[in-house]
Amino acid sequence: MTTTKMNAGLTFLKTPALFMAVGAMLLAGCQTPAPPMPEGQAPVAAQASAVPAPSEIAPNKFVVYATDGSSKITIDTTEATNMTDWAEHKLAPVLAQWYPKISAMLPTPGYIPPTNWTVTLAPGNGVAATGGTRVTGNATWFKNELDKQGVGALLHEEVHVIQQYGGGRRNFVAGNFALGDITNFAAFVKKLKDKSDPVSTLLDGQLTPAERKAIAGYRGPGPKAYILRTNLVGALNRIISGPGLYDAAVFKGVTLRESTTNLLADKPEGSDLKRLNRSLLEDAYAGELARRAAGGGRRGGGGSNTGWLTEGIPDYIRWFIYEPQSHGADAVYMQGRFASGERRGQPFEPKYTDSYRISANFLNYVVNKYDRHLVTKLNDALRQGKYYDDIWADNTGKTVEELNQEWLVVLREEVKSIKPKVASATTPSKT
Repeated sequence: MTTTKMNAGLTFLKTPALFMAVGAMLLAGCQTPAPPMPEGQAPVAAQASAVPAPSEIAPNKFVVYATDGSSKITIDTTEATNMTDWAEHKLAPVLAQWYPKISAMLPTPGYIPPTNWTVTLAPGNGVAATGGTRVTGNATWFKNELDKQGVGALLHEEVHVIQQYGGGRRNFVAGNFALGDITNFAAFVKKLKDKSDPVSTLLDGQLTPAERKAIAGYRGPGPKAYILRTNLVGALNRIISGPGLYDAAVFKGVTLRESTTNLLADKPEGSDLKRLNRSLLEDAYAGELARRAAGGGRRGGGGSNTGWLTEGIPDYIRWFIYEPQSHGADAVYMQGRFASGERRGQPFEPKYTDSYRISANFLNYVVNKYDRHLVTKLNDALRQGKYYDDIWADNTGKTVEELNQEWLVVLREEVKSIKPKVASATTPSKT
């Protein structure tokens, strides 16, 4: 089981089973190259030619700086003094070296990763947790994993420090449409292009010539579709800001919700007029636009559960970039999961949304098969609050469900090609 808590930022809790050893020992300071950077993006300044030595600021508490000087990392072992030497000589160099590497893998224009964060090792529950810029590790678990999974587990948390996905939600303007609120993009664009109903004709009259041209040129999923979606959402938010859209003749054939008619009767102004305009469009395009609840929350298909990506991306970086030699999420690991399921009479049926190692394996497949910059794009969308379900089709030409089925076929073939292991009494962890 995995528990996720939201508290003054993102907090991620892991149980020991999530980090059970499945392969070779971790090699602290592994020099595995980072994924290629997107075209036009300069590589991170320091590729860790020299890792700065930690400096003690108090007994069992010291500071190390990222190799490019971008961040100060404070490590506190006051309540786990038996781990001080490991933290100083094994953990600190890896965190310092990989902070700029991970930051370069997960960029967003104008975004600066935290410049000051902490790691505290102390007795506790689970394995590790990240809340904003505070990382805690359960010393009770780590004491048996210092030369095994300890470093990798905290590198996973280092990715969380850099992710900071709460900013997109904080910066979102209440009442505005988001990219994911267009739930059937192709159908919505077709209605606008054909001006197939009075409301679509009304909207067309408020679009710019460039927006009409882009709609006319829509040819299905792809990079241009992402640009069109972004521009169209911007146009919708411009339109709902005023003046009022309601015209009895235009909305004659639209079934309005009670909440919409109540708003209409109030003859709203300002932000309430914006709510009314959005509500009118939601009613007119019930199959194409997400509806928001009375309190402002999203209903229907507009929302996306992205927790699997929040955890899948760190595990992708950990298991496939930092320590691929440990086989912690690849076909070797999956073979153990399939075999364990067969022994227990509970067939293992992985799905891309299973999070952690499973999602990491899925991401690795899609990255290698379709788009080597996909993780960078997903991270950027998540950080800015711009993730939408069709982002997969726009970057690969296939929906995420189609990719899931394709991945499973390839995964099963990979597992079959591996020589079966001798049955072990240890049950592989779920992630």
